[in-house]
Amino acid sequence: MEDIERLTEDYRVAVEARWEEYRALHSECVGVAQQARERAGEARVELEARAARIEAQARAALEEERERGEAAKRRAARLPELAGLLARLV
Repeated sequence: MEDIERLTEDYRVAVEARWEEYRALHSECVGVAQQARERAGEARVELEARAARIEAQARAALEEERERGEAAKRRAARLPELAGLLARLV
């Protein structure tokens, strides 16, 4: 009977030790998962900010190009007038 009690106690101690190992691993996994979520959130914020900067640069470049196009149209509209003035000079 003592053998059974000793084996039962040994088994209980082994199970408790294994349970503590599993709890420690679980806690570590939870911590790693939390860090991963935080890093993913930080990366998302960084990428969104980067995308906003790129979008602002693209908008500025488009506006600059639009202004250049309008200036070219204004110059082209004056060509007939300038051609007439040149014809009078010659």
